[in-house]
Amino acid sequence: MRQLGSNRTLVLVDGYRHVSGVAGAQTVDVSTIPNALIDRIDVLTGGASAVYGADAVTGVVNYILKKDFEGIALDAQAGISSRGDGESYRIEGTYGRNFADGRGNITLSLGYTDEQEILFGDRSFTRDNGRGNNSTVYSNPLKRFQKGDIDASSMPNFASYFRVGGPGPRASRIAFGPSIPTAADFARLFPGRTPTAAETALMARAAEAPNFVIGRAPVFAISSNAGLLFRADFARFQTDLNNNGIADCNESYVGWTGFGGGGCYVTTPNGGVKIFEDGIISTSQNQFGGDGAVERTNESSLIPGSQRFYANLRTNYEFSDAAELFVDAKFARNVSVSRNNYNTFYDSLLIFPDNPFVPAALQGEADDAGGLRVSRDFTDLGPNTQRAVRQTYRLVAGLRGEMTDHLRYEFVANYGRTDNSVTQSNSVRYDRLFAAIDVVRGPNGQPICRSDISSVPHPGSETFPVIAPGFFTFRPGDGQCRPANILRGAQSISQEAVDFITTPTTDRFRIEQTVITASLTGDTGAFLNLPGGAVQFAAGAEFRREKSRSRFSDLELGLLPEGSPAGPAGTFIGDISSNLQLIFDPSTRTQNTGGAFDVFELFGEVSLPILNDKPFFHELSLGAAGRYADYSTVGGAFTWNVNGTWAPVPDIRFRGTYAVAIRAPNIAELFNPAQGATFRPADPCDLVNQDDTPNRLQNCIAAATALGIPNAAQFLSTYTDPLSARFPGSVSGNPDLTEEEATTWTVGAVVQPRFVPGLTLSGDYYSIRIDNAIAAPTAQDIVNTCYDNAGFPNQFCALFERNGPSAGPATFGFRFLRQTQLNFVGIETSGVDFSVNYAFSIANDWKFNLGVNGNWTEKVNRFFDPTDRTLVNPALGELSVPEWSGVGTIALNYKRLTLGYNLQFIQSTAVASVIDIERIETEFGPAGLAPDYWIHGLSVNYELTDKINLYGGVNNLTDKQPYLSSSAYPVSGIGRFFFLGARARF
Repeated sequence: MRQLGSNRTLVLVDGYRHVSGVAGAQTVDVSTIPNALIDRIDVLTGGASAVYGADAVTGVVNYILKKDFEGIALDAQAGISSRGDGESYRIEGTYGRNFADGRGNITLSLGYTDEQEILFGDRSFTRDNGRGNNSTVYSNPLKRFQKGDIDASSMPNFASYFRVGGPGPRASRIAFGPSIPTAADFARLFPGRTPTAAETALMARAAEAPNFVIGRAPVFAISSNAGLLFRADFARFQTDLNNNGIADCNESYVGWTGFGGGGCYVTTPNGGVKIFEDGIISTSQNQFGGDGAVERTNESSLIPGSQRFYANLRTNYEFSDAAELFVDAKFARNVSVSRNNYNTFYDSLLIFPDNPFVPAALQGEADDAGGLRVSRDFTDLGPNTQRAVRQTYRLVAGLRGEMTDHLRYEFVANYGRTDNSVTQSNSVRYDRLFAAIDVVRGPNGQPICRSDISSVPHPGSETFPVIAPGFFTFRPGDGQCRPANILRGAQSISQEAVDFITTPTTDRFRIEQTVITASLTGDTGAFLNLPGGAVQFAAGAEFRREKSRSRFSDLELGLLPEGSPAGPAGTFIGDISSNLQLIFDPSTRTQNTGGAFDVFELFGEVSLPILNDKPFFHELSLGAAGRYADYSTVGGAFTWNVNGTWAPVPDIRFRGTYAVAIRAPNIAELFNPAQGATFRPADPCDLVNQDDTPNRLQNCIAAATALGIPNAAQFLSTYTDPLSARFPGSVSGNPDLTEEEATTWTVGAVVQPRFVPGLTLSGDYYSIRIDNAIAAPTAQDIVNTCYDNAGFPNQFCALFERNGPSAGPATFGFRFLRQTQLNFVGIETSGVDFSVNYAFSIANDWKFNLGVNGNWTEKVNRFFDPTDRTLVNPALGELSVPEWSGVGTIALNYKRLTLGYNLQFIQSTAVASVIDIERIETEFGPAGLAPDYWIHGLSVNYELTDKINLYGGVNNLTDKQPYLSSSAYPVSGIGRFFFLGARARF
């Protein structure tokens, strides 16, 4: 709500809290709320912490369920996409009856939903790596020479310099791939010369191009799914496969420059090799298209499959007006299935020359170099299916009744538990992978693992990621190892080898919530009445305890299994090697997590009806609420609000609220230990990014100087990010967090003119300011804010490390980053919610209902610099934060037939989450913005009998696609979707 995150919106069921569906957080899985029982959904915007408790910073969503249900209700629906896939089936049934002369009721609701998985390969816009990159590591290809750009006759200066054997440094001695010179570069490279018209045009193309691109078919070009080959000694291949007189390494930019040059070939399905084919060159590591490793595979999930089942039992019995017992019990089970066959990658795995799978065309080079090295992003180690099972249990029980005609009580206990288990089908045991690719010929000439005849382990992964060698999960010579051929195209590893290398791993999570509430509600009608009526009041106390724990598999925890040759079972791998896990990626450590907190709260609310049915005061009322909470974590906190309503006449009502709300940090934000992670932000100190903000360059120079880099300013004048891939770090909670505090106010009006029956217009202006906001800034925000703030160094600079001057080519590159929860300066947002609804009839039989619900967002600003509140990081216009958005509906009813049309509008926003709106012009240009989206839907309902309805419709009528870099925003990747169903009530 308000683009401020789900953790600042409180979700209730019948006014009671609901256990979270996410470990460590307080985010409710609303799919566990039975559809068949939902009567209505009440949404309260603005700070509501004083009334409902913490987390209601931006508002409350309250699901009100049906009460005293009688009869049988059935609902069945089936749907399918216009492409004949993505089938969905749902059936729900509810049975209820009153008993004891209406003093009691029992209602049982059951439901089942099945939604089929859709893969990236099932959609043309995501097939073959069609989804765009969501990163700033893809520089604009217009700034580089592409194949065919340099014409010797019209560009003599460029042709003489950018060529094999040219006079410049190695990176420029090729006609495609190097950066196009600026005018200043031209004057330095070609003193006394004037660029030709064609050269000037090419330089202008580069100068006018934005820095980055979001494009289809992004690839990591210094690797390949089929395996990019180098000599083991990293010398250049001398082979000329196509006999064209040009060294094969000179025919691709990757072959010329990758790892210093020499990555010239990729393997083919027949066991041979082909010269690496460049795509559109973006950087020395990234391209669009070509033979590089794709970002997404056809076999990965675009939309996960899922199955959901729920059972909900509700009962109540009124012993007397003074005592009604009520119980609400629920069980829900959700199974989701997704897959991503990208489960491991390595930059330069060693293949020894005696490996029988070495391509014949390169056997001589392998013998000479001591083997080959393979940079390979694996897609053939199984489907790597993830199966997540989530089971939710919830029991709410209470007693309520009247103490007098003007006073009621309620005592309620609420317990909820969510159990999650997440199983990866193909976790990669890297020691087994290294053993499986280290193949020799056996006694009978057949390929076998070297470990079958030798106890010397393969050297492991010696570059990126660095993984120490050893035998940890099996004993060499025990007959388990199966040889794996990674030199025969992208899909070359046998199922037997996959079974040896990979194994299922399961992680388990539990969340528990206990809430006990006692409250009194009533009015002063027995002894005090204001001109507008009796004073309404509520008061009470609440105790709440939240617990969460996460338990990871032993292999992720790095605990040696039974029978390991490396040590006793349960030994931590980090105690005997530099590895931190037993599955990929062992450069980061995973630890079990957990925590708990409790809070005791006192609350009260009062509503004062000042005037009623007076001239110019059809209604005048004031209200106030307060809540004191004592947390075991952050201590005491007080929240409050005041509100008022004035209706001068029945046609118009003005309303307003002012609130101070708080949100205490949740379990994950506080207690999560440091978990291993990897990051790849764009380097703000890179030459192309240094001038994006006023403070950045001088702070980059200061950082380089502090590291001991000589002549830091000169060093940065030519500095480009030296990293070829992601780097390690950690994600953690922060036990030092304090509560965030929000100041919110809203003012608005509702107009229902009596001279236009059926017309309702409403509008509310809201303003929210959150101080000490809790968040884990993204890696990009961390590094950017470090250098962009006026104060340097600041708290963000302490969250990452860079390489010093002894790191050679990697000098000043990122080395480690800690992403942790912080109380940063604040967030501000404001805007207007508005709605128009008009219901009318023509000739009685024709009934129309028109509606518009919209939002105009004035601002969404974040502030990271405590010394300079004017330094704003705006979010308005970034992905999922449109300035204008809304939904329009039209319903036409004629006797038993109802036709419906709905239209959703989302104004243009940034096309990818990585885009910062304040720098979009220089970094991405117009292509960084998505177009306005208009999303249409149709529906129809026919009352077959008084008890049976048939319905159907089409969602996403015009088959809109998600944004280029998204799978589900602003529309689902399923596309146009048809549905048909039936409802019955007996």
